[in-house]
Amino acid sequence: MEELSLSDLLQYAKEAGHNPCFLLHQGHEVNLIIQAVGEGWVSGFILGQGTRAVVLRHQAIAHMSGVEIPGPQLERRQRPQPGLMLLLTNLAALHPEVVVRGAEGISRGKLHQVGRDWFSLRLVTGNERLIPFVAMDWLEAL
Repeated sequence: MEELSLSDLLQYAKEAGHNPCFLLHQGHEVNLIIQAVGEGWVSGFILGQGTRAVVLRHQAIAHMSGVEIPGPQLERRQRPQPGLMLLLTNLAALHPEVVVRGAEGISRGKLHQVGRDWFSLRLVTGNERLIPFVAMDWLEAL
C-alpha cells in the first residue's frame, strides 16, 4: 500500500467513479470527473460545467477530498502512463482557447504547438508565448 503513488490513487478514483474535489495552491477549488491520469498530472471535466476540461499538475494540488483510499489488497499496477506532451498534443489538434495558470500568473490564448517539455499559446495579439511544462500548474480548456 505504501508503494502507491498519487497517480495510482487517482487512477483508482477514476475506475471507482469517484469525483474528487481538489483545492489548488492558488485557492481555486475544482470538482473533477476524471478522464485521464498520467505521471504527474490528472485531467477531466469540471463537475456541473459541461465540457469545461482541465489538466492539473500534481504540483498545483494543495489537497483533495472525495477519494476513498483503497484497502491493502489493491496493488500497484504496472501500466504506462501517458505523458503531458501526448495529452497536450491531442488537445492542440482541437485548437482550443485555454487559460494557463502558474506561479507567474495567468495566460490566455489558443493552444498552438507542443514540444517535449514546452507548449505555446497564440495570444489574441497574435504573439506567441512559449511555456515550459514546469511553469504550468493547471490548464483549462474553454
